[in-house]
Amino acid sequence: MKHFVLFIIVTGIYSNIIAQQSNTDCKSDENYVSFLRKGLMGLEYKDALKGFTGNRYFGPWSTGEVILQNGDIITHIPLLRYEQYSHELLWLRKRDMKTGIFNKDQVKAFNLFDESNNFEASFVKIRTKLKFDSDSTDRYMQVLESGKFTLYVYRSVIKAVSEFVLVDNTKYLIFNNGQYTLVSLNRRSLMQIPTIDKYRMKLVIKSNNLKVKRNEPDFVRAVKLYNQTLS
Repeated sequence: MKHFVLFIIVTGIYSNIIAQQSNTDCKSDENYVSFLRKGLMGLEYKDALKGFTGNRYFGPWSTGEVILQNGDIITHIPLLRYEQYSHELLWLRKRDMKTGIFNKDQVKAFNLFDESNNFEASFVKIRTKLKFDSDSTDRYMQVLESGKFTLYVYRSVIKAVSEFVLVDNTKYLIFNNGQYTLVSLNRRSLMQIPTIDKYRMKLVIKSNNLKVKRNEPDFVRAVKLYNQTLS
């Protein structure tokens, strides 16, 4: 923890106002200060990847909204970004161009929007235990399809062993009947999900001419169409 610098020390009269609000509009740095007092943020982001090539971020800086554990929603946050190496949600303070880290303990989910304010991606915090994990941990997972079978993706990069390169470490999970199943982008992996009706899934893939191997959009569509056959 001593590597981190305390990012913001907040004083003021805003805490009583925020305590009474369930939906907070955050369009400026000045308004943003009002909920920092609650401990939502406080640490400055430190670059641990200087000299590395590869993409550490999920998309560009985007407008977004954050859903807190207590049910509050902070909308119209100007500059948000998900960092795939540290697995943290970042925000950029325009006043001094410093980058802060959201307190993951207080975040339940967040949504990102493009420059035209169109929905781009939804992330939720899920406690999971992946392969090689010693214990379960909280992770931000992007929701690709929601239904009886919900498809999540863990956007992640890691450092290459011998080079200053970031390599993809993306993981896909399907949630059904209270269980998570780690899957790969291929047909065989879909068929190995214990609760999947193999005949029904094969029919969905074949009748829609889906190419699910290493093809995220078609893989997502396969799960979506399969869910529709169950409704």
